[in-house]
Amino acid sequence: MTSEQALTRTNPDEPHGATESRLSQFAGDFAGALLSPSETLRDVGQRVAIIPAMMLVLLISSISVAGQVTALLLNILQAPGFESPLPGPVLAMQLSGVLWNFVWAPVLWTIGAGLLYGATYLLGGRGRFVSLWAATGFALAPQLLVAPISAASELLGAIGGAWQLLGWLVVAPVTLGAFIWTGVLLVIATRETMNVSTGRAIGALAILLGGLILLGILLICVFALLIVAILASLTA
Repeated sequence: MTSEQALTRTNPDEPHGATESRLSQFAGDFAGALLSPSETLRDVGQRVAIIPAMMLVLLISSISVAGQVTALLLNILQAPGFESPLPGPVLAMQLSGVLWNFVWAPVLWTIGAGLLYGATYLLGGRGRFVSLWAATGFALAPQLLVAPISAASELLGAIGGAWQLLGWLVVAPVTLGAFIWTGVLLVIATRETMNVSTGRAIGALAILLGGLILLGILLICVFALLIVAILASLTA
């Protein structure tokens, strides 16, 4: 076999091998974030693995959105067990909402990473934003474990009755556990990529959560005032 023939024979296999390597790296980073987070999140930050982190965020969002969309479609089709179909405008709003959530997930992740970077910087942390950005993406790994359970809960909730109660009894403790686990991983990601102590990383995350809570309260108040103003204008 000539060298030209050998080159022609091996080239088609290269993209396939590269894809397998990337998938293997992604699976390894995912498992490592859960089992050995300090080393893995530090490595993810050093490699600036933004694309794999984005893939993980979108995968989590996709599973959650799939459950919501399936429940809504079954309601539209009035499948057995879906005895109370929602009004058309409500269904349209919910469908647009879940699709918007899919688009919004990476944006929220980016904004959250930016706010966490700023909070850590104020506490003396020094590092690259892109490293923290990538590491926080893989810190969301526990959410991928709970996403299928949440999606199943959406279906049970759409059916209603005892099934809805069963869904809540299962998903509530699992979601709480995943939330705490994710918080721990976010602290580790901050510590490993921003060169701060665990205490300061916890402080930065607390500042982030406090700021988000205050922002949420502010938005709720603004929304409530708008509703009151609209109702007042309609009754005037």
